[in-house]
Amino acid sequence: MVMKYVIPLIFVLTSLVVSGQNRLEGKIIDAQSGQVLEFATVSLHQNGALINGIITDLEGKFELEVPSGTYLLRAEFLSYKAYEIEVVLDKNLVIAPIALTPDVQQLEGVELSGEKATIGLSLDKKVFNVGKDLLSANGSLSQVLDNVPSVTVDVDGAVALRGNPNVTLLINGKPSVLVANNGLEQIPAEQIERVEVITNPSSNMQAQGTAGIINIVLKRNRADGFNGSISATTGTPANHRLSANLNYHTGKLNLFSTLGVRYLEFIGSQEVDQSNANAFFLKQNAEINRNYRNLNLYVGGEYQIDSTQSITSAFYRSMNRARNRIHSTYDYFNTAMDLDSTLTRLENYREPQNYNQWEANYTKNFDREGQKLTLDFQYDFWDDDENENFTSAITFPEYLAKNDLRTNNIESSDDFLIQADFTSPIGESGRFETGIRGETRVITSKYLAETFTDGQWQTYLGIDNDVDYHETIGGAYVQYGNQWGKLKYQMGLRTEYTKIKIEDNKGDFTDEKEYTRVFPTSHLAYNFNETTELRLGYSSRINRPRFWQLNPFGGLSDISEIRLGNPDLDPAFTDAIELSFLSRWEGLTLQPALYYQKTDNAFSFFNTSNPNGIISYFPVNLDYEERLGAELSVNYRPLNWLNLSGELNYYRFLQKGSVDGQSLDSEDQTWTARFNTRMRLPAQMRLQAGFNFRTANQSAQTLTEPVYFLDFGLSKNFWQNKATLSFNASNLFDLRIRETRTTGVGFYRHSKRNLIGDRYSLSFIYRFNPKKDQKERGPSDSNRQ
Repeated sequence: MVMKYVIPLIFVLTSLVVSGQNRLEGKIIDAQSGQVLEFATVSLHQNGALINGIITDLEGKFELEVPSGTYLLRAEFLSYKAYEIEVVLDKNLVIAPIALTPDVQQLEGVELSGEKATIGLSLDKKVFNVGKDLLSANGSLSQVLDNVPSVTVDVDGAVALRGNPNVTLLINGKPSVLVANNGLEQIPAEQIERVEVITNPSSNMQAQGTAGIINIVLKRNRADGFNGSISATTGTPANHRLSANLNYHTGKLNLFSTLGVRYLEFIGSQEVDQSNANAFFLKQNAEINRNYRNLNLYVGGEYQIDSTQSITSAFYRSMNRARNRIHSTYDYFNTAMDLDSTLTRLENYREPQNYNQWEANYTKNFDREGQKLTLDFQYDFWDDDENENFTSAITFPEYLAKNDLRTNNIESSDDFLIQADFTSPIGESGRFETGIRGETRVITSKYLAETFTDGQWQTYLGIDNDVDYHETIGGAYVQYGNQWGKLKYQMGLRTEYTKIKIEDNKGDFTDEKEYTRVFPTSHLAYNFNETTELRLGYSSRINRPRFWQLNPFGGLSDISEIRLGNPDLDPAFTDAIELSFLSRWEGLTLQPALYYQKTDNAFSFFNTSNPNGIISYFPVNLDYEERLGAELSVNYRPLNWLNLSGELNYYRFLQKGSVDGQSLDSEDQTWTARFNTRMRLPAQMRLQAGFNFRTANQSAQTLTEPVYFLDFGLSKNFWQNKATLSFNASNLFDLRIRETRTTGVGFYRHSKRNLIGDRYSLSFIYRFNPKKDQKERGPSDSNRQ
């Protein structure tokens, strides 16, 4: 508790010792499109010596403070000609926007190599531009995230940030059921502009997610006239996709749309060895075939009311049809390891899901530079109908009549969100922000299991559940930032009210949680020069249980292991502090970081076994968890045609807690590594290869074995760069396998899951009426996070 108030106080006292000077403000834009250039370098020189420097923010703006005098201002950005101008400072000065023009020779080199400014560092976030990443070019959001530093995705689609799975995923700064329900395969990679990784979010962002926030920004083109692109993909196993991205911009009106259809197939397998205290041994083998049919439609428009006001409205619809076929064999052995019996089971799974989202935004820019009001509204409504049909039969020592079982789980949700944000400059270099946010969610879930007995379907083991979930969250924040010389600081305070209720309409259980918490944040940044920056950040966060973690009824898809929910699960609270450093030299970028997190009521899974040998696992609250880690990202271009990059993340963790008198204490260390090579080849060809490795890690009950995999990509541009042909090979040699060993009181379970397999695909994309140097921006320019 002391850390929450001492650290922000230290940051304020530290920043107050720096005195003010003459302030120079401006903005860097593209000379042809007029769009802002984020992460451009701006520096002031005097008598040939560098005096001060900075990198522009996400709005292309910069602020520098220096003593009175005459300076040479230099503005630079990748693939643009450098701009120089003499400025005289004897008072605060705001200069007109600086327009940079493309450097044709450099631009051609960048187009061939596929490189763009990959990493951007602002006061509270890191921005990774997806660009032309060949390793995810023919894939989906899952492959994109797997190539973003600090982020990992396992074979089940679970996302982790620095090894911590308690991360919040947003799309265009807003929550989405697509990412909440492991729907990463439903979003094609070509629709993604950039990924924002926010390990220590500021107070204007929601407090949910103890590991931080990952914001996926989708593309929207604002180039004039009618333009866009069409693409087609095919692959093996089946990866077939057609998509079109169309845009029309004239005068005050900008219309945009994306339409895509896709068919995916995954062929996998699972092997299980299991034993329990009843001298019972099981060997399980499963052949898994999963396929998805998906249609995505995103359409909207933006209208510029006048020079200060605009409104935006967009509608997103995703129709997904999932079908799985799993054939499992269960061999049971006695103590002498002689085969006692064999059971076979065939599962046919069908899940139609329809997801709809309507969003609207109003933005008002006032006469005072930097003063802005944004209003946002979002309505999500979706329905999901899961159907499982099981046919089981004992085939050894003798064949017994088959048994039929079926389940049906109908879920639907209505989610509303509204937010208002106001930003205003204060004094010479201060910035004040405030806002309010409210959201509600209502989920209904009806789960029924039936078995075919005596010629009719009858309820199985009394499983006929009707669950309602109600969630209400309200939040408000204030935030202030300023700058003295090379030092920036930002202080914020956020409060959130939460009320969550889950109940079974048949009266079997009910649980309700209601609480209000305050979440302070603090950020410092010091620019040593135009290429080197040091950051120190602190944030307080919350991790609320999700519906699937609370819902007691997890399904019957595996007769040897069942997932359950815990309606009494409490929220987890985290204090996080991080020190990071960014330095750029000619051809070399280094970004090391140190971080520490302390989480009370941390989530973990508890595994137990019943007398019949069936293992069940469900989420529980630990007393606390501590993480201490170090991270290093490196990007090196030794030759004009060669780019090397790598990332290493190491952390130690300590967990304390118990369930029913059984200790869940654990302590371990682990690390992950990622290496990428990009090469520019003759004839406008590019090659990229990537290797990922994660060491083993041990919790109180489960050991997860090391994971490693290799990806490869090759592309060629032609028709004056209007067309691109790309080949992608992911998980070469089928190396990516999730292997776990779980030990509990009276049982042991060893599992190997291979759900992805090696995949190969070929993609063609054609761009019509492209605007040179156009930048694609996300669907919302509001402060929504």
